[in-house]
Amino acid sequence: MSGRQVEESGFATQDAAIGRLADVYNEKKAAPRNQARAERIAKYGGMRFGEYAAEWRAGQRHLAEGSLCHLDSLLENHLFSAIVAGRDDDRAGSPPPASEGAERSGTAGPRR
Repeated sequence: MSGRQVEESGFATQDAAIGRLADVYNEKKAAPRNQARAERIAKYGGMRFGEYAAEWRAGQRHLAEGSLCHLDSLLENHLFSAIVAGRDDDRAGSPPPASEGAERSGTAGPRR
């Protein structure tokens, strides 16, 4: 299992349900520690951030409509634009100017 809870039903007795719960627990404990990481990489490794964010947002059913609008705004205006800007910096082959880097990090930048 990859950290998600799944509700199972249809057990004839409470003992059968507890037995299944114990089996799932023991399987998880017996699995190598890196298995969950490998499963995440297999699922999300080639996924673009926008696709991941859309999938994650769809799972945020507990949020009110206003919160979802705020979340959309944060994604659109901050995260997506920062990722695109970072990609553009990488493609240019040079780091951002010292003044731009200082504004982002809140530091004065490197001394010369």
